[in-house]
Amino acid sequence: MRAIHFYLSLLFPIAGFAQQAIDSIHCDCSKALSIPIYKKHHHSAPKGRGAVMEIEHNGMKNGKYFDKEHNTIWYSITIPNDGLLTFDIIPDTLKDDYDFMLFKQGGRGTCDSIQAKTLLPMRANISHNAPATRGITGLSTHARFDFNKPGAHDHYSKALPVKFGDRYLLVLDNVYEKGKGHTVKFYFDFKLHGIVLDSSTGKPLTATITLTDLRSNTILSKSKSDSLNNGLFEFAVLLEDTLRWDLNLSVPGYFSESAVFTQKSIMALLQRPRVFKLRKIEKNRSFALKDINFFPNKDIFRPTSTPALQNLLHVMKDNGSLKILIEGHTNFDPNTTKEKDLKLSENRAMAVKKYLNDNGIDNDRIATRGYGSTRMIYPNPRTPDQQQMNMRVEIKVEDY
Repeated sequence: MRAIHFYLSLLFPIAGFAQQAIDSIHCDCSKALSIPIYKKHHHSAPKGRGAVMEIEHNGMKNGKYFDKEHNTIWYSITIPNDGLLTFDIIPDTLKDDYDFMLFKQGGRGTCDSIQAKTLLPMRANISHNAPATRGITGLSTHARFDFNKPGAHDHYSKALPVKFGDRYLLVLDNVYEKGKGHTVKFYFDFKLHGIVLDSSTGKPLTATITLTDLRSNTILSKSKSDSLNNGLFEFAVLLEDTLRWDLNLSVPGYFSESAVFTQKSIMALLQRPRVFKLRKIEKNRSFALKDINFFPNKDIFRPTSTPALQNLLHVMKDNGSLKILIEGHTNFDPNTTKEKDLKLSENRAMAVKKYLNDNGIDNDRIATRGYGSTRMIYPNPRTPDQQQMNMRVEIKVEDY
């Protein structure tokens, strides 16, 4: 029904009690519910038209407006980057008939302008629902018209070109009382942007960029940065039902870089390029393994350590002559003897070595050493973050 899109969609579960409370509140334009475009949203049926009748007296043959409001809910969306806006409105049951209108959102007077009809809708679809289409309506790249009036007409309206930062108001109206809920599912062309540079010289690098879904540990996309174009990389991604992502950047002869993103933080990378600076591998040079975390007083990795471990593995595989010393460090604990503290740091270094051995790295390329709490970055840590930085694993280049 539409061209293939790369999109972000995530089911956003809300308990039934919360649904009814939310949907009753957001029946008016001034109370529009702000929803991220990279999620899929389900809500129970809207109850009534709200305190203000923004839309009325439009007749039964108007393709741009509802005749009047019956059971409405207003959504507010912000566009994360330039592209084509498409979406599905999916009723829970064929008995419901959801119509929609889409307005460009401005300042404080937007709702008054909608009510006064001085702000016209950008898209609308008032056509009857049809069993053949399961009552679904929305915007599509295959649609023929911007607006579809009541009756047996197209159930999709045309996709809308949008710009980064644009805001829109989407109002849904269900003609029938005691209706069921609906799902709004957005489709959007998302692109990751970044720049890869040499940390010392600022020279652009050609890096291999790998995006991994940390929930399923599957690779979602791969790309390369362009050393002839300021080290820039840009690639479309398919991110569906994902909670956390790992972005890995690797260049032979350099320590690779790994960054973990959540649903919220990844949006910044979608909107503007982030600069990644990679360091050359040099003999006797050390670097800390970020985000290598262990359970308290144990040498067992926390699940969040996986991206950092995989990052080190990439470095070892990409640089076959590299030999390293893994150094374990702990935070001072007055309840632990120096011997136990030293042993814990040694065991944690050995845990990293075992991970590399189990994944194909030769034993003679890896040495280990534990320092206990003798080399803390913060000798008198005052915050949990400072304590965590003391409990680190560092890698020293023994030969390259």
